[in-house]
Amino acid sequence: MGSFGFHCASCDLPILSGGPDSHDCCFKCEEPFSTNERGGGCVSESHLLTLDGSNFHEPKYDSYGVFGEKDAHAWLAQNNIEAVRTWRNDPEWEPSGDNDDDRGEGIDLVHGSREKTHEEIRMMVLDGITITKDNIYHYAKDLIVNKLKIVCHTCYTDRFPVTTHDKPDNHSRDHKDQSWTTATETDLGWVCEECASW
Repeated sequence: MGSFGFHCASCDLPILSGGPDSHDCCFKCEEPFSTNERGGGCVSESHLLTLDGSNFHEPKYDSYGVFGEKDAHAWLAQNNIEAVRTWRNDPEWEPSGDNDDDRGEGIDLVHGSREKTHEEIRMMVLDGITITKDNIYHYAKDLIVNKLKIVCHTCYTDRFPVTTHDKPDNHSRDHKDQSWTTATETDLGWVCEECASW
């Protein structure tokens, strides 16, 4: 699977990899790469918060969904057993507890979809529901009860720290872009997009 990131569940800034550190500056204009004072968009520490109040601390995210040796998608499957059972139509399914074994189930929970049956669509029409591309499928993500909650180190340690899994309504979203469009690595160091043009 390709590299990917997440958004902090608290400040919604991206948790990325392979770019400048949150304290790095452009070597030409000397402006910091962080998008604001909270350091979004830069490589930094992060935390996958768990239901029991502990967390998986990640000093430097490597872009493959692992935080402190816990795969985020494996965690999702291991903490949403009923959702996996329903989606697989397998009431006996149990997580193994292993990152590699459970990761695929978690990925399927996030991205899995299947078309509704003809009968389900017919009942929607009879109920006066307009058929759209958004409601013609069942989505596994709708079954998730315990969502991922990943926070950046700033939100974990600042004045009002987010250190528990409560209120996960603003959950960590996938961030697909790891291309670092606002910073470029050169032989002399990182350079910002504006300075790269002169």
